[in-house]
Amino acid sequence: MLFTSQASLTAITIEKPQPLMKNYLLTWYGITDLRAALGFEELGGPVLGALRTADFSDVIVLAYTDSEKTGEIMEAQQREMKMFMDRARSEQRALERQEESEIVDAFANTPAAHRLFKNWLRSEVEKLEVSVNIRLCIKELAALNDSKGIYDAVNQAMALVAQETGDKRLTFFLSPGTPVMAFTWAFVALTNPELDIQILSSSEPRKPPTVIALPYDLLAPSNRSLKQFTKGDVLEFDVVFHLFGEQRMPSLLGVTQFSSRRHIFVTSDLYSSESMKQFMPEGAWSELSVNPFDPMSTKVQILKEVASLSKETRVGFNLTGGTKLMFAGAIAACRKIGGVPFYFETREHSLVFLNDFRSMPIRGIDNLDLFFQANGFTTVNKGRWKDNPCRQQRIGLTRKLWKERSVIAKIYRQVAEYADDQDSLRPFRIVQNLSEQGRKVTLEISLDETGRAYFNLDGTEFCYKHSPDFAKYLSGAWLEEYAYLILEPLLQQSIIRDLRIGLDITWDGLSGKQDGPIQEFDVTLTDGKRLFIVECKAGSVSSDHVYKLQHCVRNYGGIDARGIMVCAFRPYHPITRKRLESANNLSALYGWDVTKQLAEVIAAAS
Repeated sequence: MLFTSQASLTAITIEKPQPLMKNYLLTWYGITDLRAALGFEELGGPVLGALRTADFSDVIVLAYTDSEKTGEIMEAQQREMKMFMDRARSEQRALERQEESEIVDAFANTPAAHRLFKNWLRSEVEKLEVSVNIRLCIKELAALNDSKGIYDAVNQAMALVAQETGDKRLTFFLSPGTPVMAFTWAFVALTNPELDIQILSSSEPRKPPTVIALPYDLLAPSNRSLKQFTKGDVLEFDVVFHLFGEQRMPSLLGVTQFSSRRHIFVTSDLYSSESMKQFMPEGAWSELSVNPFDPMSTKVQILKEVASLSKETRVGFNLTGGTKLMFAGAIAACRKIGGVPFYFETREHSLVFLNDFRSMPIRGIDNLDLFFQANGFTTVNKGRWKDNPCRQQRIGLTRKLWKERSVIAKIYRQVAEYADDQDSLRPFRIVQNLSEQGRKVTLEISLDETGRAYFNLDGTEFCYKHSPDFAKYLSGAWLEEYAYLILEPLLQQSIIRDLRIGLDITWDGLSGKQDGPIQEFDVTLTDGKRLFIVECKAGSVSSDHVYKLQHCVRNYGGIDARGIMVCAFRPYHPITRKRLESANNLSALYGWDVTKQLAEVIAAAS
């Protein structure tokens, strides 16, 4: 039966003459569709491609709004990006991929994007000279994979269809959106077989979609036994299938969440899951290769594997990774054998069971090394606070430098000359008479050939018997230690599970000693579910620093990682401030906000 709902849903309607038989297309619109609306996809994107394939009378497009991407800063950035695009086009200059990505990120999942897409789709449909009633239904979600919010959005869209009279044919388009969005369309179709809903999908977003058949026979009771979970049960499986793709953390969370004798990684020629071997006993790992764009391939290969198991085998399905069509095939196999499907929603810190939408907390990961190992890297410098005894000795000076950061910033360039060579100690002595906000101060710093360090600011002295990294410390590393000190109480309170300073990584299997580490991190931490990368800038901040941090967050932490830019001073250029404040995977703290808000930002996100 069709769904009904009392909840309201914003709908923008373009009236067109209605045919006697209404043929509805229901879909989300995604990033490729937005790129098409912005003029970056010549072939028009998935939604327009679907409209070209059949004679639809109505299309209901669900649009996801990110509540964090609103406000004056976001609107100003969008106006800036629009002017930038218009200028480039007037100069007949093709945008680089990075420039396109910045523009898409500025618009994605915002009211401005919805208006842009609606107007573009209406214009493109008129060019096709077809009569289609277009409705854009806007839904604010708690997160990109907010399963309950997504289900509610589909429910409301179905309610819109149910309110209209006459004969109807429904088509769901699975490809635009996230795997959870695709699953929800398929779930609704499977649980309403009397509606004879047609399913469209596309393995390539720039090609026309094709009709795929849903396995309605999965609704028949399984002949496999399925133990019922009761409150207080420790969930254990004999075998867990993990959908494996570019993102490694969903599989690692699945391995650590449940006790299981075997872990089978459903993957493709594009990705190898061998990096997961190190996280389980010998013999527990195995791999199952499928065609990631053919759901039947995933279903058939899983069922072949299951056929070798006894009927009493308890089977779990980690459906968080892989492609959308792997998801569709795996959920079909899961339903067929009576398995237990689950999905890690890291932004909500919960594990959601997709058979009944129950949830439980994510057990999480306590060691930062595991995050990097899962992605094929090795930590060559563990980044423990105690590894450098100087840090503990100079806590008092670190706090003093924060208060006097405007003074110490005046001699960064001078002292940095002695910090370049990390393998040898270079003695120095600098004495400066400085002016800061109307007061005259005398600053004296030195390091002798034995490693003895001295600091004197207007009579306040600090002396250390052995501090060979004193130049590096004074030229900016002091802020990293200050940030660590702010975050350390969260570690003691178990709000975060691991905290490092100066952690270095290299490619898995390499020592990193010959060419040095491939990446050094100022401060890193985890709440057990995702990686936080903290970049500390004791001096000036540029857009390049923002891009570098965004790159590190994406490359080393995955889609759920977060970056935090800790700035001793407010960035001078307004463009840099806008890019920092509007970046969807970064937070930025300036000046006194660092002391007041750094721990609060981490605690709120954890």
